[in-house]
Amino acid sequence: MGAARAVTPKTARVIGYDLQGRDDGTAVLLYREDDTPSGSTGGRVELVTVELGGVSDPKPIAEEGLGTGVPLLYGDWVVIHSLAGPVRVGLLGPKGDLVSDLAPETALRLGEILGGNNERFLVGTPAGRAMKLSVVQCARQ
Repeated sequence: MGAARAVTPKTARVIGYDLQGRDDGTAVLLYREDDTPSGSTGGRVELVTVELGGVSDPKPIAEEGLGTGVPLLYGDWVVIHSLAGPVRVGLLGPKGDLVSDLAPETALRLGEILGGNNERFLVGTPAGRAMKLSVVQCARQ
């Protein structure tokens, strides 16, 4: 326990985030900062690592133009949905750095990642008035 403290820059305007604890006692915060004009394709996505000794400097994960969705963490995977294109998926390393491209996952087509861990994602795909659920395996390359 301790006093509350800011973990994002005080000048940042955070519009969406995801927080995840790790086995080593640290926490990873992934957030989208809105520093873009209305109607744009989304703001910058950044990551900070929080530990007992302090907070890391923000690390840019994605610049503008990767959609407007809230960035999500599923285990070591970063997921960003977009209304204008395929979901983007990237892999985090042990220090919270992006170790793979935040690439469009075209194999999911219209599917949306609903949950997951370090190995698998639960994907929902529209099927008329229903939703088709499937499980896909993550590949670390």
